[in-house]
Amino acid sequence: MKYTKKSNPREYRIWGAMKARCYAPCNSNVGHYQEWGIQVCDRWRYSFQSFMEDMGECPDGYSIDRIDNHGDYEPSNCRWASNDEQVRNRSLTRFYTHDGKTMCLKDWADYFGIDYNTLHHRMINGRNSFEDAIRPDFGKITKSNTSGIVGVSYHKNKQAWQAYGKVVNGKQIFLGTFKNKDDAIAARKKYEEELKESTPAKKAE
Repeated sequence: MKYTKKSNPREYRIWGAMKARCYAPCNSNVGHYQEWGIQVCDRWRYSFQSFMEDMGECPDGYSIDRIDNHGDYEPSNCRWASNDEQVRNRSLTRFYTHDGKTMCLKDWADYFGIDYNTLHHRMINGRNSFEDAIRPDFGKITKSNTSGIVGVSYHKNKQAWQAYGKVVNGKQIFLGTFKNKDDAIAARKKYEEELKESTPAKKAE
């Protein structure tokens, strides 16, 4: 079968983008492809036909993925992969171990039934440990709470107190950073009062 730009436009774009990542001067600072010396094997670099013969057509929702992120684009190191598979395979993906199991954050979110964006937000900037982030009572006062107030915690890196609201649409509302703990607590209490005022009271049955 003859593969051409006209017959397989999507795969042709993927093939072109693959080569551009590795060789185009305008992409020299994009990702780590050129920095790490990632190459496209000669069989694929100079022949779209060979690329298609080795890879086949790309399934819907999939894209090309290098199994070894430090390896080249070549038949033995490439596959069509879903976005979830690629997230797990990224060189920057962090893995966490809990109860003898090691998985990436997305897999842990699925495992515990926690929205991925919510779990990720709990973990960013070292705000919480992984063990605290997966707790079913997260957000309630625990031994790890340094302020004694829900939604107020001390950020070691910034050496300041931070106040937060509830999680809405997978993102926790940030109320601000404060040098003084009392100011952070005041911001949290003000938020709670405003939230209470904006919430319609339930009618008695």
